[in-house]
Amino acid sequence: MHYFRKQQTICEHCRHVNYNHDAIQQRKLQKVDFIWVNRDVENFSWFFQLLNDFENEQLTYLETLRANNVTPKRYIDFHFYFTSLKSNNQRMIGCAPFDFAVKVYEHVSSCDVLTKMKTKTILGRPQWSLLFAEFKAEHKKTSVFFTGKPVMGDEIKRWCDQYQFLYYHEPYF
Repeated sequence: MHYFRKQQTICEHCRHVNYNHDAIQQRKLQKVDFIWVNRDVENFSWFFQLLNDFENEQLTYLETLRANNVTPKRYIDFHFYFTSLKSNNQRMIGCAPFDFAVKVYEHVSSCDVLTKMKTKTILGRPQWSLLFAEFKAEHKKTSVFFTGKPVMGDEIKRWCDQYQFLYYHEPYF
């Protein structure tokens, strides 16, 4: 976000934000896929406002690109997983199945029921094979930075080896 924000110019009079598109396109870091795996929403809530600000900033940027007939290119995507919640039709909110209530809420509000962000949360664990295949198709070179429990780190390292991604591990506490 720091490098992206350095490419902004804000008008003193109207507060309109302009972007140096050439500098943005030439950045070494082109895109970040931020994957957060956690047991539940409460362990994550302190971080939502910052991520929501990033998400809204990107939406403004993409709208500016479209208005200038420039093909929009996302610079950050979020992937939120809550492992203690399971998606099924047995849990109820009042008389309505939980999954149905969530879908109605998200359709009406255009935001996630758990985080209130545009990015939808996924209940359960990541399907690494699908994520890594998507990243491989999208990027020539990919680096993965991981911090967390060693068991998950070992699994992610195996996927990085399979897809020939660079793997970096930051010890967890």
